[in-house]
Parts: sequence; C-alpha cells; structure tokens
Amino acid sequence: MNTNCLITKLKEVVNNDSLLRFDEIAVPVNTGSFNITPSKSINVRSDKPALSLTSGGAGSKSVVVPAGTISSSATRVYVTEACTVYIPQYDLLRFNISPTANIECKNIGTNSERVIISLTNSNDLRYDLGTLPKSTFEVFVGQYFFNLNFDSYPVLRKMLVNYGSLVNVDFSELAEKAPLLEYLNIASTQSGSLDDLGKCKSLVEARNIVRGTIEGFVTSERTAYGERAARTSGSVVIVGPKITFQGTAIGSGDHNLSWTADTITLDGTTINA
Repeated sequence: MNTNCLITKLKEVVNNDSLLRFDEIAVPVNTGSFNITPSKSINVRSDKPALSLTSGGAGSKSVVVPAGTISSSATRVYVTEACTVYIPQYDLLRFNISPTANIECKNIGTNSERVIISLTNSNDLRYDLGTLPKSTFEVFVGQYFFNLNFDSYPVLRKMLVNYGSLVNVDFSELAEKAPLLEYLNIASTQSGSLDDLGKCKSLVEARNIVRGTIEGFVTSERTAYGERAARTSGSVVIVGPKITFQGTAIGSGDHNLSWTADTITLDGTTINA
C-alpha cells in the first residue's frame, strides 16, 4: 500500500495487507459466503488467501466486485477459510454478511441514498453491529444487536428483527425517527405499543406487536404528528394476538384493519369510533 510518511511526507510503502484502509470495514467471518452490492466496482480484500467469486474456486487475497443497483442481484463472495475481510463500505447498496465479532456498520452506504442491511443467521450469533446507517432502506437482522443513534432514518421502509435478537425496539423512538416506515416485524423485546406506531403515516403492515389497542392506533393515525399530515383513512395488516379491539384480544393470525374519519373496521366488523 503506497502512503506518505507522517513526519517527512515522503512516499513510502507499507506491505501489510492486514492493515485497515480508509473507507473499509473489517469483518471477521467463518468459511462460507457473503453477498454485497456496491454502486461502483470495489476491491474486497482478506488477510488470508480465502476469497473467490466462484463456488469451490481457489482462494485469493482479493476479488473485484462489480457495480450493481439496489434492485439487482447481489454478488456472492465465497470464503474458503475463516478470515477477516476488508470491504470498502461507503458505496455499498446491499450488505449481507455474518460477522463472528462485533462490527460498526454506521458508515455503510454513506455515499448511497439507500442501503439494505441483511444479516439473518441460524447459528446463534449475537454480535453488536453498532449504529444502523442513516441511509438504511431495509434492515433484516437475525440474532444481532444494533441501535438507532442517528437523529433520523429518513428513507427507512422495512424493519424485520428475528427471535433471539438482543435489540430492544422502542416504538416511540422508531416512529419519530422513521417517517416513511411501511413494514415492521419485531420478534424481540419491545418498548411502547401499537398506539405509538400511529405516528407512522405510511405503515401498511405491523407484525408481532405485543401490546396496544386498535382504537388507540387509529386515533394516533388520525392525528397530525409534526410535519406529518393526519391519516384520516387507511388500511394496515396487524399481527399481535394480545392487541385489543373493543376490549377483547384480537387473537393470532393476520387481521385486516381499515378506517375512515369516523369508522373503524377490523376483519369485516365496523364500529363508529
């Protein structure tokens, strides 16, 4: 790696591929594979000759991942042995990898308007991902922990957190920071209730919500919140057996909710409210 001496400013060469470079994220991984999509061609490195773009291919210390789009298929990088990979993170659009240690993902997609973070797993891996990137468009997380430490998540549309995650999702905080949230599936610890999610004026589906009332949610939807206009009519799929409607738990399964300015309809039953 070419660099300048910090004291003399003279050109020098550092022959150490294990050093983290500017804009990279270092991710320890096991044998297997991971998927990424950058908005421009990037060079992904490893501290061992363990990377290949072909299943069963010979391992190399670096591979070139071509540019793609957020809607195109991600490039799969195969890992032939446990190692640390170094990925240029600022221009990532999709990031799907299973780290074997804590990482900090807040700078992923810094140069991108939207980024999809997908780190599902079935290996009981419970590591800290740090702060969710501000440009997150969708997040699908298995048994990992992350936080929402940025002041807002202006493009966040979908959030899915699996059982076993260490994440404690505060619905009031999420609703305030994510004005365009459409889909929420939270199977982990929750603070707040369905009523708080009425601040989300674009919501179309809320799953595994453990507390709240249909009436309270609709009242919140009908009320303007900051610069968000009141949603006087709409429809949402609700899943949460302990959610109540007219004082009775709605039970398991999908429930179709719709409302107007003066009525609420749940699964075909309409009340004036």
